[in-house]
Amino acid sequence: NVYPNPANNQAIVSGAAGSSIQIFSANGQLVKSIAFIVENESLDLSELERGLYLVKISSEEASHVIKLMKD
Repeated sequence: NVYPNPANNQAIVSGAAGSSIQIFSANGQLVKSIAFIVENESLDLSELERGLYLVKISSEEASHVIKLMKD
């Protein structure tokens, strides 16, 4: 889970401890990557422009993508 959504300069990732995160812009460009996250990891979004991003959360078991709006 990623919240708040939409987010301003920070978002929290919960329920994904030990996973990796990749954040992609709407056109598919990788803009941020974290190799190993802890529970309730805080994502610094301050350097990202406003718009839609895709957050890919990957673990050994599975991966899923969440749409995130940056205000």
